[in-house]
Amino acid sequence: MEDTTIKDELKTYQDLWQAKEYQKAKIWLENHPTSFSAETWHYNLGTTEAQLNELPSARYHFEQAYQLGKRDSKVAESLIWIRKELQTEQWETSSAWTDYIYKFLIYRPQYFFSQLTLVTLALGFGLFAIKKITKKIMISFVVAGFLFSCLGLYLSQNIVLITQEPVQSYRGPSKIFDFQEVPAGVMLYLRPYGNTYKVLYPSLAKGWVLKDTKQVIKEGSIWDLMNQN
Repeated sequence: MEDTTIKDELKTYQDLWQAKEYQKAKIWLENHPTSFSAETWHYNLGTTEAQLNELPSARYHFEQAYQLGKRDSKVAESLIWIRKELQTEQWETSSAWTDYIYKFLIYRPQYFFSQLTLVTLALGFGLFAIKKITKKIMISFVVAGFLFSCLGLYLSQNIVLITQEPVQSYRGPSKIFDFQEVPAGVMLYLRPYGNTYKVLYPSLAKGWVLKDTKQVIKEGSIWDLMNQN
């Protein structure tokens, strides 16, 4: 006999969606995280939360879906739409060269640097073995591989967050400093320092976020997305 459990569960979600019972559909998805592939689950939850006007959280799930491999036109259009609705472009679009670098790094999974290290070392030793390069150049490949490995280790300690409510970014690592308010829905790239996070990206939000505001931040370390639902 055919197992119809998954089909029945899918039908339940579709019925709730078509009936426009979005809150119930959201609860259903949260209670059934394995009924879809991880990327589809995030996308479905994002579209459901968008209907509920929970836009910061919806963006988080769209970003998750994208990073997990769901990169079709629907996800791309959803991300463009929600960033526009949240008006995050004015924060995340900058001419600062550091923003271009960090934005590139944000969308690289952690294994990217491991693979880059292995490719660099293999290329160096391979070329040296067939006598295409000198020993000094081969050593340069080894040093480059080591640096890539160290960079990957350093970046793996950073986290990517989508703010769920306005967050205060202080000019220094305590409340005695002035602050600016970063609106909900903005992507932040942070480096943990003791009881604070240092904002690395975007440069317009540069400062320090205190960890006592962590409850209003939606955690989403893009380094760990491949292992999350």
